[in-house]
Amino acid sequence: MTSRRGWWRRNAVALAALLPVVAAAVWVSSADARDRYLDHANHQQVGPGADGWIVLGDSSFRLDELAPLDAADLTAIAGPGTALPAGTMAWQLTGTLRTSTQTPTLCGLSVQASDGRRYSAGPRDLGDGYLNDCLRIDLPPAPADPAATAPTASSEPSAPADLPGTALFLIPADATPQQLRIADRYQAPTLGLADVGR
Repeated sequence: MTSRRGWWRRNAVALAALLPVVAAAVWVSSADARDRYLDHANHQQVGPGADGWIVLGDSSFRLDELAPLDAADLTAIAGPGTALPAGTMAWQLTGTLRTSTQTPTLCGLSVQASDGRRYSAGPRDLGDGYLNDCLRIDLPPAPADPAATAPTASSEPSAPADLPGTALFLIPADATPQQLRIADRYQAPTLGLADVGR
């Protein structure tokens, strides 16, 4: 029993150091596995049609613009005191989500940049309103009388609504976005792609 306890005592530091290494390996491999799945697995890649809309299951998305933000625009969007990390530039995506769902969402947004790397929407450096990789949707105001618009048993399904939205990306200043990728888990196995290179 003494020798077994001695082994644990001798290797306690090494075992403790191994835990963050294993956690980092699992985190990196899960992101890599997801990217490999999206790049090579049996799924349907869709781009914009002639009308500019990318059909993603029950919803559609149209990219209206992807443009760099200057300091004044960034302050107006992300709030005063928002500073970018050195050597980076913020880009704002504006688009329209067409959907008839009660809780409209579009997540999994990223851009493939000219440096060959992929950048997710919603970096923490750009404020609390953009902490995830989802489209920030501008919902219409709620009706004054909710009972007036409440669905009834005989109601037809609601018509799709066009909802404007934005997303922010932070990429190196010497790179430019080349392709928008929409890998929303609720729209799987569809992967939306739109070229945005300049």
